[in-house]
Amino acid sequence: MKKYFTHTTMGRTAVVTGASSGIGEAFARRLAKEGFNCFLVARRKHVLVKLSEELEREHGIRATILAADLSTDAGVRHVEKIIAADDSIDVLVNAAGFGTRGFFADVEPDKIQRMVYLHTMAPARLTRAVLRRMRSNRRGYIINVSSIGAFLTTSHYVTYSATKAFINMMTMGLRDELAGTGVKIQALCPGLTRTGFMYTEEFSDFNYGDIPAFAWMTPEEVVEESLAALMKDKIIFIPGRGNRIFVGILKAPLIGSAVGGILSFLGRGRNSYWQGYAGLNPHCLKPYLSKGAKIMFSMIPYPVSTPQRTSTTVSSRPWTSLATDSSPMFQVSPSSQYSPIHVPWRNPL
Repeated sequence: MKKYFTHTTMGRTAVVTGASSGIGEAFARRLAKEGFNCFLVARRKHVLVKLSEELEREHGIRATILAADLSTDAGVRHVEKIIAADDSIDVLVNAAGFGTRGFFADVEPDKIQRMVYLHTMAPARLTRAVLRRMRSNRRGYIINVSSIGAFLTTSHYVTYSATKAFINMMTMGLRDELAGTGVKIQALCPGLTRTGFMYTEEFSDFNYGDIPAFAWMTPEEVVEESLAALMKDKIIFIPGRGNRIFVGILKAPLIGSAVGGILSFLGRGRNSYWQGYAGLNPHCLKPYLSKGAKIMFSMIPYPVSTPQRTSTTVSSRPWTSLATDSSPMFQVSPSSQYSPIHVPWRNPL
């Protein structure tokens, strides 16, 4: 087993939220292998009891259960108070989270509020709770689990994507504040991961069989790549080469706009997002590809007026005259039987 932490971990502690399943559980198991004692934080106490017994038996560490609902102020305060007083904490993994699916106006307000609190306030407050001692110790590791959804603006996942974007921005801001303190921080942005995240009533019509096997990662793979990247000071980290390529395409000025447009239109219908995007049904994709192409080409500067007839001669104007949107790119001088046509310059910005 590769060890990522070079300092002695005996007697040191890792805090993992969302430790009852998925990526959070995988982090807890991996950090216990490294020799860290663990604070296991989640709502389901009976699951944490089983996990803590297993970790203590297999790795000889101490696993402490903190049963708390981090989507509530009371739950966050309970955990915050305990970890702020513990001087042995070297690692914090903010992995607790959940997803919703549906049109924003149809999602229950209470569910929106719980998600916003769990994905933003909980990691912010727990991070703040451990930072003072980490800076004093000149050592610390914080991983905030975000998502590639932070880079997407599709319908059905409005609140989820917005809260994950918050995590990325908070992490980047803290990176600057923590420079030179010995504390490393990372926003981990996984893609499709084989967890119970989407096995809920809201995703009951999600067709997992339509998604190719190569698009998925296991929680263990995500954790290994995350820890390796953390030691290399990678702040915003996307595990999986395919996921990194996908997000890279989204960030490309022209191609990204086209792809983003396609995904946005694919998300318009209640079931069309995964039927079209993941299922890759060509018949379904045809109109969306057309929309995406229109978006892409709308960003390219070109004459927007169509000449009335083709019998014209075109004389170019100097490029220095293109200072404003009203400046002409071309002046079309028609034959005698046609009236002049002024073709304006479209500024793509």
